[in-house]
Amino acid sequence: MADLSLPECEEVLARNGVARLGCYSPASDQSYVVPVAYAFEPGTISLALIPGQKLSFLAAHPTGVCLEVEEVRDEDQWTTVVVVGDIVRMDRNPPEMENIGAERQALEPIFESGLTPYPLESLVFCELAIRSVSGRTDHWESPVAADSHELERIIGTFKSEHMAGN
Repeated sequence: MADLSLPECEEVLARNGVARLGCYSPASDQSYVVPVAYAFEPGTISLALIPGQKLSFLAAHPTGVCLEVEEVRDEDQWTTVVVVGDIVRMDRNPPEMENIGAERQALEPIFESGLTPYPLESLVFCELAIRSVSGRTDHWESPVAADSHELERIIGTFKSEHMAGN
């Protein structure tokens, strides 16, 4: 396994447009992870969010939000980048997006292509102000997982040793 440099992490973020967003609700003491469309510029990530639970979670706890992007080239080769930052909620049609245009244009095709039942007008555009970025990549030389019976035995042993009193 190898750590990625910041420029390598930024390359992964720049060539992708869908990620998983992890957020938290203090009121319900619950985490929530959901796929989202994004556009990357160094220092910030613009998100196009459809209505739902994540918006209330982000409003209640906009700090320490996690965004994860992964690339799986085949069953033995992967790269993942994790971004931690703070959400700044924006208008449905933020003036900043109209002036810049790049982030909004990068996000619109995902929604215009019918990948979501929500109309473009219902999207809430947010910005993730980046605090930290890390990434890793790995290529396994041989199969990692044992056959399914061996894996079941390992899980059973773990449960009996570590979860017996729970």
